[in-house]
Amino acid sequence: MKKVLAFIVATVIVILLFGCSKSKSDNTDQYIASGMESTQISPTSNSEPIIKDDKGNAIGTDAKVEQKKITWNETTFNASDSEGYTYEIKVKASPWILYSNTKIITEAWDEITKNHSLPELSDWNLKKGSKGYYSSLNAVKDGATSFRRTDSGFNYSMFDMYYCVGSLSIINTTQGWDIDSRNPRSFTFALCPFKCDDVTYDKKNGEDYVSTIGRVFYNNSQTDKILGVRFSPSMTKNQWGSVPFVIMAPESKSPSEPNGFYELLKNKGCLVLESVNSISFEKINKIDEKNIGFYPGIIGESGEYESAP
Repeated sequence: MKKVLAFIVATVIVILLFGCSKSKSDNTDQYIASGMESTQISPTSNSEPIIKDDKGNAIGTDAKVEQKKITWNETTFNASDSEGYTYEIKVKASPWILYSNTKIITEAWDEITKNHSLPELSDWNLKKGSKGYYSSLNAVKDGATSFRRTDSGFNYSMFDMYYCVGSLSIINTTQGWDIDSRNPRSFTFALCPFKCDDVTYDKKNGEDYVSTIGRVFYNNSQTDKILGVRFSPSMTKNQWGSVPFVIMAPESKSPSEPNGFYELLKNKGCLVLESVNSISFEKINKIDEKNIGFYPGIIGESGEYESAP
């Protein structure tokens, strides 16, 4: 009998000890969990600072950095016409940009105009010949043989294009003489890609120019010419423009030109204003003491900007 009672007491003790142990364990787990919840560090507070771009968008460590804005060239040309009126002609131009750099060229064009579409290859009205694409357009200075190239002007086996996009505006600076509907002014001039070294107006010849096609976008019309871009303002106010333009140069490589128009535009891609009739230009901004005009730079296959040579 004593043995039975002893066994019962021992069993009760074991049960009580197991229950206390489980209760203490459960309470400990709950305490630890509660403590961690109250002191847990948020995931962002212990991480690296969040970097944001200029638009407030977070840039992750693996995210691509937003494309840098292009370098714009803004130049003022001083001019006078045959009757003594004076003008400031302001040009804003992008670098020469390889067309396949789609994001760069599109963003540049959108800064210039919202009213006109950026031309594609099919928009230049090129014809297909034995040597590639050619154009029968007239030069920006029609009939000026000293200005025209001796070949067909534009005929290349193209696989890409370079674009220089920009805008141009004119301000009448003639003291005491306004331009209005009773006293309008009209003249014509060209903006031309030209050789960048040892340039003077006396030494120009046809081979100093880069073969390009230029287009000016007026309100309800457009004008295309080869060897640059031609403007024909009819001013009935003291300010004209701005009007957008694009100059297209082909990207074409050959054994004689293995680097294609990238090298040509570095050497002959300066932009110079040319008189066509009844207007003349004073000496303008210079690249150096020899050069008249300005070089807008170039963005080629690498997508990197390269400034004046």
